[in-house]
Amino acid sequence: MTGMETLPARPEVDTPSEADLIRRSRAGDEASFRALLERHHDRVYRTAYAVTAEPGAAAEVAQDAWVRAWLGLGGFQGTAAFSHWVTRLAVNAANDYLRRRQRQERVEGLFGDFWPRRRAPEDALADRDELQRALAALSAPLREVVALRYGLDLTVPAIAHTLGCPEGTVKSRLHAALEQLRRTLRPEVKRD
Repeated sequence: MTGMETLPARPEVDTPSEADLIRRSRAGDEASFRALLERHHDRVYRTAYAVTAEPGAAAEVAQDAWVRAWLGLGGFQGTAAFSHWVTRLAVNAANDYLRRRQRQERVEGLFGDFWPRRRAPEDALADRDELQRALAALSAPLREVVALRYGLDLTVPAIAHTLGCPEGTVKSRLHAALEQLRRTLRPEVKRD
């Protein structure tokens, strides 16, 4: 050896495309689905957190969204980006969670002291945060657009595509949500 020989090139590891991961996942390849999950989990969790305003609930909702993604992957048409599809699953799972919680709270209210409420530490902390309370007070459609716009930094067209509604609807919901948040968070500011 003269010391000048070149080493053989290291084989480059090909990162599979999202389309390949989806195709393999549809065929039952769990490792490919895990790769999709790793790519998009933060987005799904942030969406769930923005809609539910509770860390514990967001984790539960994110898990539910991924189960829905695994079970529904065969129905994914690919007309929208996978990230938009899985974000929509997270929004739907979060809304389902909120409806279940609301029904449970109504039932618990009927039983009063006979059925004590179970409060998680995360709920107590979330209740102290004024912003979280204000977000939670928004209706589901308003909370969705706020979550997608400010939680995920999506544009109005991307939000419209994700929610399957016109851009004008997204804009009016954003306006209504921001006005309600202003009134809740800054009641001393008079609006003309």
